[in-house]
Order: sequence, then structure tokens, then C-alpha cells
Amino acid sequence: MKNNIITENIDKVLRGVIITLGLVLGFMFFAILYTFFNEVEYTYNDKDDFYYALKNGRYDSIFEYYAENISSGLAEEEELQEYYAVAKYYQTAILYKAYYMYGENETAEEFYEEMQELEKEMGALKEFKKDILNKLEIDLE
Repeated sequence: MKNNIITENIDKVLRGVIITLGLVLGFMFFAILYTFFNEVEYTYNDKDDFYYALKNGRYDSIFEYYAENISSGLAEEEELQEYYAVAKYYQTAILYKAYYMYGENETAEEFYEEMQELEKEMGALKEFKKDILNKLEIDLE
């Protein structure tokens, strides 16, 4: 009788273990299928995205859009090159200000030179240079 009770308990435990393993393996199988068949979505920001962000003075968004396009492998769009230059100019101006404020004048000077090069790449969007510098409270004169 004792053996019978022990055997029944072992059977119940084994059934529980088998059911649990089945559920875990099933969930793992579906997770693998989901991961395998789930397509990666690339974020792409087009000229309109850049234009409206620039028009509204959201230079941080322009840099974010630039970074998203770079990470998606879509940075070679010719029509966006001037917008990319504005984004890089904004980021470089931030770094210039940071180094200048902390007395790292040599490094700040390197970023200033890079800002001058990027200004050339900004083309028709050079008009936003003054607004960027005003927003960041940078006086280059």
C-alpha cells in the first residue's frame, strides 16, 4: 500500500514535470519563430521630417533624425546632405561650447574649425546657423 502511494505521487510529479517542460519548450519554439520571422523595421526620416524640425527650431530632433538614418544605412540620400550638415553643425556647436566652458580651448578650437567646414556644407540652410548659435548661447564674435 505504501509503495502504491509512492508510485502514484511519483506519477503525479512526473506528469507535472512533463507538462511544464512541454509548455516551456512550446513557448521557446514560438519565441524563436517570432524572432526569426519578425522583420526588422528601419526608421527613415525624409526631407519633410528634417524641414519641419528645422523650421520649428528643433535642432536636437534634426540630429536624432540624422542618427536614425545613419544607423539604418540610409545616410547617402543626396537631397538630405544639407540637412545632415545642419545636424552635425548643431552637435559640433554643442561640443564646442562644452569644451570652451571648461577651459579646454585647444579642443574647442578644433570643434570651431569643424563648425566652419560644416557651415560650407550647409548650403542654402546656412541661414539657420545664427539661430543655432543663439539657442546654444554661443557668441563667436
